[in-house]
Formats: sequence, structure tokens, C-alpha cells
Amino acid sequence: MKRLILLSLLIPLAIIPALALDLTLVINDREDFPQLLGNGREFQSEQPGIAVDILRDVAARLDLNLTLRRMPWTRALEIQVNKGRADGAFFASYKPAREAFGVYPLKDGSIDDEHRYGRTAYYFYKLHGSDVQ
Repeated sequence: MKRLILLSLLIPLAIIPALALDLTLVINDREDFPQLLGNGREFQSEQPGIAVDILRDVAARLDLNLTLRRMPWTRALEIQVNKGRADGAFFASYKPAREAFGVYPLKDGSIDDEHRYGRTAYYFYKLHGSDVQ
């Protein structure tokens, strides 16, 4: 009888690892070197970009069934994420309007910079001797 009780307690534990979580993320369909390589709906098979490699590695470590879909950015955010057709978007910078349908990591009520994927900065350069100011 004790063996039967023990077996009935262990069977659910054996099933749990088989219940991997499905996660669908949308990503822009335009190249953003080196994070995302190539343009269009399909990922490059050998070198899709470091961000895709990282996402796939994390998903494998967490036993997630990851689906990545590339599409135009507006469609990704406004139709897929906002309407619940995707679980999230990758490379979505913080904008207050996106809080209506997205969740960002917070710490003490502010964006938690320690949990961001990366930082992007834009610079304007001019040639020496140029009249541009």
C-alpha cells in the first residue's frame, strides 16, 4: 500500500517536466546588426543574429517552447502584442504608451535598468571642415 501511495505521488512529478511553457515573441523584420541579421519574415538559418541566439539559448535552458516571428514593427506591437496574439516583443524600448499592453521590469516604480537587454545610442558625425553645426 505504501508503494502505491508513493507511486501516485511521484507520477505527477514525472509529468511536470513535459509541460513546457509555450512562448511566442515577435521581432522586427528589418536587420539590426549584429542583434538581428537579414531582412524579411524568415531568420537566416546559420547566423540569425546574437539576440536570436540568446533568446533560443535562454528558452532551451528554461525548457520553453519558443516561437519567434518576424514582422513589420507596427504590426508586431499594435496587432500581435496589443491584441494578445503574441506573448511579447523583443527589442521594444520603453515608452509610457506601451504600458497599456506591455509590462516592463520595474524597481521602486521606475524602469529597472539592470534587466534591460541592451542600450542603444544615436550620434551625429560630421566631416572635419564641414559647415554643418
